[in-house]
Amino acid sequence: MVSYFEIDVTHNGRHFFATAARSGETSEEGARLIFDTIKKRFTEDEGYSVTCIRWVAGGHVMNF
Repeated sequence: MVSYFEIDVTHNGRHFFATAARSGETSEEGARLIFDTIKKRFTEDEGYSVTCIRWVAGGHVMNF
């Protein structure tokens, strides 16, 4: 199964930047640290919004 966290930053409602999948291959605790650090630097007072998405995808072997 593939799992990663993506942190997205918007400015005044428009996409500003997002972390790459390889940047988010971490634990939930690690993602929270990255999220909190980014949120401190891109504040709501300046028009920024920061969100975190956990992406999960998996596959199963079919024994036909």
